[in-house]
Amino acid sequence: MSDTFETVTFSLDALKRCLMHQLPPKWYRTYEVPPDGSWGVLRIVRGEHCFLLDERAATPRARVVIGLNGTGFFGKLRKPGYQAALQRVHRIGVQASRHQLAFPRAWSQYNVHNYVTVFAYQLHIGDERLIAEVITDGAADVYMCVVTTQDAQVDLTGFVSDRRPYEGAISQYDAAAAEVSSQFETLQRPKQMGVIDLDAVGFGAVTGGRHYSAWLPLLTDEQRRFLESPSNRSLKLRGPAGSGKTL
Repeated sequence: MSDTFETVTFSLDALKRCLMHQLPPKWYRTYEVPPDGSWGVLRIVRGEHCFLLDERAATPRARVVIGLNGTGFFGKLRKPGYQAALQRVHRIGVQASRHQLAFPRAWSQYNVHNYVTVFAYQLHIGDERLIAEVITDGAADVYMCVVTTQDAQVDLTGFVSDRRPYEGAISQYDAAAAEVSSQFETLQRPKQMGVIDLDAVGFGAVTGGRHYSAWLPLLTDEQRRFLESPSNRSLKLRGPAGSGKTL
């Protein structure tokens, strides 16, 4: 259970793949994904840190680390907005990787130094805000460090995040990524059932392997008249199956 997780870390591709599914509220406590890799994501737990990574996670790319502190992140958000909030987290990660922290006006973006805060979701769900720190020490990682509410607001002017959860996750990241790569290598992959010659079973089968000029002498008078009709008007060719329409 994520009550004991200090962080959950995603590679950007893994987060995108997870968001392709409708994630129920309980998912945000376990972060479980199919162990057969069918989502293109695997889950690794190392101590207090949970990792959801794709097959290429070992390649240096931007990562998203969410500080949980015993559901302290999603625990402050409203359940109907969990997935919307995670979608915004992904968008922040993508924009940070492009060094372009610009978001829709409705998100009410506010930046101070390397921190950015936006609404967690649409206002009809709630007015909670996400605070993200963009870590630029050799990578464009995003550390989702705080959720603010009306009762617990944060002044970004003098704000300094507690990076210890982020640093703990990153210290375990390479080992988790290597484990995921190893697991993907051993997973059962769909077997290729031989090579299908599409030319032999498709159009090539109809034409008998002959090219255009080879077929011209073999056309009937009716086929020839249709072929040589003026191309400045619409034509419709009708006929039963096997009558030579494709040819």
